[in-house]
Amino acid sequence: MVRQQLDGATQPHDQFQVAGPDGPLVLGAGEDLILPCSLKPNISAVDMRVEWYRLHTSDSLVHLYKDGVDRNENQILSYRGRTSLFKDELQKGNASLKLSRVKVSDEGKYKCLIQSVNWYDDTTVQVNVEVLGTQPVISMEGYSIGKGLSLLCESNDWRPEPEVVWLDNDGNPLPAEDTETLRDPERFHVKKRVTVQDSNTNRFYCRVILRDHMKETEIVISKQEVEKEEREGFDKEKQNAVQNEDVTLDSDTAHPLLNLSEEPQELLENEKRAVESESVLGKEDFPSGKFYYEVQTFTEKLYPYFAPYHHEEGKNSAPLIITPVSHTE
Repeated sequence: MVRQQLDGATQPHDQFQVAGPDGPLVLGAGEDLILPCSLKPNISAVDMRVEWYRLHTSDSLVHLYKDGVDRNENQILSYRGRTSLFKDELQKGNASLKLSRVKVSDEGKYKCLIQSVNWYDDTTVQVNVEVLGTQPVISMEGYSIGKGLSLLCESNDWRPEPEVVWLDNDGNPLPAEDTETLRDPERFHVKKRVTVQDSNTNRFYCRVILRDHMKETEIVISKQEVEKEEREGFDKEKQNAVQNEDVTLDSDTAHPLLNLSEEPQELLENEKRAVESESVLGKEDFPSGKFYYEVQTFTEKLYPYFAPYHHEEGKNSAPLIITPVSHTE
């Protein structure tokens, strides 16, 4: 706020203060807004200059009242036809500005300057524009074995950035991943994932919150849908395992009837060699995790299984056993 005496003598009764709001003005896009500005004491501003302008912009003039009339020839184009003073209130020192059909681009700081012949003062008004985004959309992203069903919530075109929360059937917050936010020049687009387990209700909520506003979407997942996602999740993991893993067979452990070479070979005596079943051990060591392997031979397919009885005194309590099994495509 600046109070300034202009050139020329002035008396105490010529001095005044310009008062504005105590804090920022918050409203939704498309609404009408009144930017408060008044004289203290409440003397007449009819014969004064009232200028509203934007701060931190190259073009600044929002509204100009001078010599008893509006002078908006140099007004910012985007404000044309949307600004007005309350002319009947100027007599009471009220120089508030009405801004109609507020746009997102109207957000920012405004200065109200009132000038008499010998004195002037001003006040600053902060305007924050809110935009309520779209209704949240929930989609199922798939089932992960050992984790659960992944749900994705998305909502677009918010301003400022909203909060996104996942809730269970009782309204309790669910632990979820961090919110992903994409911002364009004027809006925020948000998405948030959560992994849920099968429950009695399978009812979940995604809630997007902006100050006093909230939009919420519900999803109810049937048992059939959960089972379908589980099957697809298992099949996907099995396919990935088949595509991404190789098995190396340990020839020292192969049963005498299993020839792992294209050329006949003499089998040497080996205490590790399987003699009671037509089987062979894989060389890879997998201490944890879940794996699936399928190996093509000349006439049959080999499938792995775990045989705890090959314990080797506790050092290899569950080796990978591969044995030929008759199989028809």
